[in-house]
Amino acid sequence: YLAQYDNPRALLLRDGKNVDYPTRVRYVGDKEIHESRIPLQEGDILILMTDGVTNAGVGKVAPNGWPRAEVAALVESIYTPETSAQYLAASVASAARALALEQPDDDITVLAFRYRARRAVSMMIGPPENECDDDRVLRQFFAKESAHVVCGGTTATLVANYLGRELVTILETQTAELPAIGAIEGVDLVTEGVITLRKVVENAELLLQNGMNILPLYGKRDGASLLSHLLFEEATDLSIFFGTAVNPAHDALDIDFQSKLTLVKRLEELLTQMGKRVKVSLC
Repeated sequence: YLAQYDNPRALLLRDGKNVDYPTRVRYVGDKEIHESRIPLQEGDILILMTDGVTNAGVGKVAPNGWPRAEVAALVESIYTPETSAQYLAASVASAARALALEQPDDDITVLAFRYRARRAVSMMIGPPENECDDDRVLRQFFAKESAHVVCGGTTATLVANYLGRELVTILETQTAELPAIGAIEGVDLVTEGVITLRKVVENAELLLQNGMNILPLYGKRDGASLLSHLLFEEATDLSIFFGTAVNPAHDALDIDFQSKLTLVKRLEELLTQMGKRVKVSLC
């Protein structure tokens, strides 16, 4: 059920195309309310906006503002099946602000929803404390019907050995700030550990401060951007397997167990604020 009043008509994106939907008008006092009942299909995206979007640029670079049909055309041009509702909303708001020369005369607000199934992600950070538990924990990890993420070089080596697969480093994904990601057949994403997780936490904090901060994450192939995209935009349920084994390599980085645990708990807190279901299991 959708009720609309005094704003541009919401867009319904289905299979990447803007489609019409039935609306009836009724009055509450002198207020004209547009009501719709829309049977949603998986993948549908509903985009609501204030008239600050369609009026963007009036008196500046767009004398007639930004017509709803042109907003729809932009959204259609951006859409892919993997594009998140959040990215579409931020893209529309960014374009409206650009038309207003970054000085909007009216409120620019965009809200987008995607109707989709839940997506589970399992993430392993660090090996188990006792080597004798390695196989048991990894069986539990891979038994979950989910995307599988492995963080940390030692953990990646452990997983590769367990699966009997090669661990490959993708050197071109390394940046001045972040180590390269890896690849293991049977694992969806392999990243470095603490440095990457710190950046993911930073990205999460920025995103919760301002939804527009989703835009800089797109098109990047570094581990933090890829993991941020997976956790922030795709995952609905996250299971973290937090290994408590001491990693001698962390001594040089001045990272003790408590610091690492604090980092993971902070990530749990931020993802929970985003509406995710998060479970952290120490092993």
